[in-house]
Amino acid sequence: MAMAARVGMGVPIGAADAFAGIATAAFWCVQEWLIHDKLLHSEHSWFGETVHRWHHELPYYHVSLDGLGLAAVWFATVGVLLIGFGVLTSTLAPCLTSLAVYTFCGGLYEAAHYLAHTRVPLPPMLRKIRKHHTHHHTLSDEYWLAFTVPAIDSLFGTNPVPSEVSKALRASASNAPPEETTGVVKPTRRAGTVAMTISTPAEDAAAAASPATFAEEVPGLLRMARLNTIPLGAGLVGLGAYGARGTRLANAAVTSRLVLGTLLTIIVTTGSMLINDYHDHKLGVDNEQTKPGRPLVTGEVRPDTVKFVLKWAYATHLTLLCLVDTAPMRLWVLANTLLTYLYSVHLKPLTGVKNFVCAAIVSMAIGLGAIAVGGGSASVQAVWRPMAAVAGLIWHREMVMDIKDMEGDAMAGVRTVAVAYGAKKALLLSLLPLSAGVLAASTASGLRAALVACLALVTQGGFALVAMAKGFTKPALGQAIELAPLWLLSSLIALTV
Repeated sequence: MAMAARVGMGVPIGAADAFAGIATAAFWCVQEWLIHDKLLHSEHSWFGETVHRWHHELPYYHVSLDGLGLAAVWFATVGVLLIGFGVLTSTLAPCLTSLAVYTFCGGLYEAAHYLAHTRVPLPPMLRKIRKHHTHHHTLSDEYWLAFTVPAIDSLFGTNPVPSEVSKALRASASNAPPEETTGVVKPTRRAGTVAMTISTPAEDAAAAASPATFAEEVPGLLRMARLNTIPLGAGLVGLGAYGARGTRLANAAVTSRLVLGTLLTIIVTTGSMLINDYHDHKLGVDNEQTKPGRPLVTGEVRPDTVKFVLKWAYATHLTLLCLVDTAPMRLWVLANTLLTYLYSVHLKPLTGVKNFVCAAIVSMAIGLGAIAVGGGSASVQAVWRPMAAVAGLIWHREMVMDIKDMEGDAMAGVRTVAVAYGAKKALLLSLLPLSAGVLAASTASGLRAALVACLALVTQGGFALVAMAKGFTKPALGQAIELAPLWLLSSLIALTV
């Protein structure tokens, strides 16, 4: 019906439909895993968990189909949400395509799941699905949670070698230690089925000092997320939108785009903080000598909890990205997200590169706001000066922050510009990108705007030079770092208002 309605609109099927279909199919596969793991195998008893537990307690080969009433309510709800969103945002055509693909994936799942619980001969692809699903029922309900695309389990780390789990089960049943594997496999119990968890002795030692519940880790997670960066990220998106107001398209769904852009920026910003701390802890950069107060170092937050939060955060990110209605904005968000990941995981150790990449990521928030308003290159061109000012000041500030962290970075073997060339040379080099920002601001239309924007950036450079003159004392460096957002805001207001 959804596909018939889409064709009946008379609008040619194009790139937006293709993107909506692909994104929906990908979302379905991830949704399967999340619902299966977090809801159907929930530690808290509720209707869905109870019904699924009955499904596990029945013999493997039995008729397995969701009730018609449950399926009707589920897909009707999805239909109302997608059609409502399409009508409100003038994107009904791709939303109908998304609904058609979502419904098709649901039918495919039901049919394949039914066949997986029968003994009938199946083609190779369905045989692979049945074998994968059989492991979930007969070995451990902790693993093999994906269905339509079994590879999703590899993505979420729930696709162990079946023989390893079988070996651990036999060892547990005989009260004997399991044979040597990559870790210690311990039996646990969930939803009435024996399950395994794999850990190393080092992880066991860390777990002993770790908090017992997720709620106890929330304060540490919030500190790791650096919530104080949220107003800056949201503000940059808003200033970008205001700066590009002259390029606004007629009938554009600006409000919904700005809301989505802000939410996506917040997720990427806070997520990048978590990824950064996780990898620094994993690589030994953050330790008791260099960062003794970090939640991962003190054991206030467990590494597995960080990964759990990030999985949900980026699942939400992907869901919101599917709601963005223009290709330029989707690509911009995707580029920013990928750059953030590359920075945290691969680019951060490269001397000097990390400062540039960090500046680029922050400045892209202004471009995102501009694209949300106009949707094209003209919108980005309208805010190139604010973007250059942000990039220049953030690049400079990051290098000054590295001067403050020189001792710890040197101990951890992190070769920042300050560690490689010394504090004085690093600060002088940091003035180069700041000067580029001043140069861009000086081209602003209107003498008053140009003077205010340039003066704010020059003031930041002045505080940095004062810190150098005072021998890089902590108070002087702290002043140069902490006052930077004030000078940045002053410059941006002058360039956009």
